Amino acid sequence: MNVHGRKLLRHVENGFPVLPTGCAIELDKVSQEIVLANMRDTVARNKAKIISLYNRVERPSSLKKFLDETELHLEELYKNNLYFTQIKRESGVLKDEQTDEEKTFGRSIIRSIHIDSISRLKWGIEFFSTSKKPSGESLNSIQTLFLKMWASNFGEKDEISQLGNLLTRFWAYPELVKEYQELMEYLLNKVTHKTKFWENSAKVPLEVHSRYSRDEIMSAFNDIRDGKLYQPREGVYFHKETKCNLLFVTLNKSEKDYSPSTMYHDYAISDTLFHWQSQSNTKPTTTKGKRHVEHIENDITPLLFIRNKRRDERGETEPYFFVGPVDLKDWEGSQPINIVWKVQEPLPADIYKATAINNN
Repeated sequence: MNVHGRKLLRHVENGFPVLPTGCAIELDKVSQEIVLANMRDTVARNKAKIISLYNRVERPSSLKKFLDETELHLEELYKNNLYFTQIKRESGVLKDEQTDEEKTFGRSIIRSIHIDSISRLKWGIEFFSTSKKPSGESLNSIQTLFLKMWASNFGEKDEISQLGNLLTRFWAYPELVKEYQELMEYLLNKVTHKTKFWENSAKVPLEVHSRYSRDEIMSAFNDIRDGKLYQPREGVYFHKETKCNLLFVTLNKSEKDYSPSTMYHDYAISDTLFHWQSQSNTKPTTTKGKRHVEHIENDITPLLFIRNKRRDERGETEPYFFVGPVDLKDWEGSQPINIVWKVQEPLPADIYKATAINNN
C-alpha cells in the first residue's frame, strides 16, 4: 500500500469524512471490518516494505517527518525488531554496522512507545537531548526514579543499580539517543487524554490514567533487592514500605497463558465502579484477604492497574493502564473474594467501554 493508500485506509476507518457534497458511502460494521482487514493486510508489515517506504519519501532524517509523511502508526514501525536507526542503516543513510548491543537497545525502544506520562515524557526529552552523557548525580528524587524506569527497559537486571555504566553504554550509540529523544517528543505531541500526578507521601512518580509496564511500575516504587529490580509474578503485590496493594488485572485472559484458577472475572460496572476477583485461594480472614476488605482500617492503599490482554498485536507485552487508588465499596464470598472497588478518578470513556465488555 502506498502513501496515498494509507490515507484511504484512514478514510475508511473514519467513515469517509471528506467525500464531495452529495456523495455518501455507508458500510455496516461487519463490512467495514472486512474491508479494513483486507486493506491492513497490504500495509507495510515487514522490514523490506518499511525500508521501501522510507526510500520512497526521500529518507527523512527525523522520526517525526517519516511518520508524518507516511502516516505510519508507531505500532506499524516499531515491531519485528525494527526501529528507526535500523531503517536508516538498512537504507544506506548510516554506514556503520549494527552491533548486538545496539540491537538490544533497539528492542528496548520498541518496548517504549506506550509512554504517555506527560511529566516523564518532558523529562525524557530534556535528559536525552545532549550529545554528552549526562550525570545522574544531579537528578532529584523523582527524576532519579524516572531514570530507573528507563533503565528497567534498557539495561540488564542488575544495571538498574549501575546507572552510570548503563548510560555510558547507551550514549555510545548517538543515533539511538537521538531516536529515543525524538520518540519522546513525538509521544508528547500525541497525548490526547488527561493524566494526573498521583499524590502520595512516598513520592512514587506515577500518573493516574497513564500506561506503564510492570517493570516500570516496580521501578517507580524503587523496589530493588540485591541490586536487581524485584519482579512479582502474581497479580497482587503488597509493597510493605508504602503500604500499597498493587492489583494487576488482565481483562481478556488466554487459557494458553493463564491457568483455570487465575481466569478471574474482572470488569467495569460503571466509570467509577470496578468488579474484581481476588486470587482463587484468598479468604477474607487471611492477611491477604484483610488487605482487601479491611484496607481502610489497616491504612492500606489499593492501586488498580488494568490491561486488555497479555500481549499486543505486535507480540509485545502490553502495558498496564493505571486506574489509580480505589476504595472498597462492597465484597462477598471467599476463595475467591468478589469485590467492588470505587474508583477515585473516573475511567475515561474509551477505557470504560473496553473494560465493560467483559460484563457481557
